[in-house]
Amino acid sequence: MHLIVTPEYIKNVTAAHPGAIVYAFRLDRGLSPAHVFASPPGTHWDEERGLDEHQYIVPGAGGLGELLNNAWV
Repeated sequence: MHLIVTPEYIKNVTAAHPGAIVYAFRLDRGLSPAHVFASPPGTHWDEERGLDEHQYIVPGAGGLGELLNNAWV
């Protein structure tokens, strides 16, 4: 089970493994157009985006990954 996934992740996993079921706490689609946010996830599948040009999740979890991985040590 994932904490955060993006639409790009779901598209890649289901393309490679059509029968896969993805469980996640949050679907981050922060770079999607405004009308996409007004609809349920997956309604405008081709317009949903969560990764920027550097493959960073936007808006992300505000440093949660660093905390989970003890990156400050």
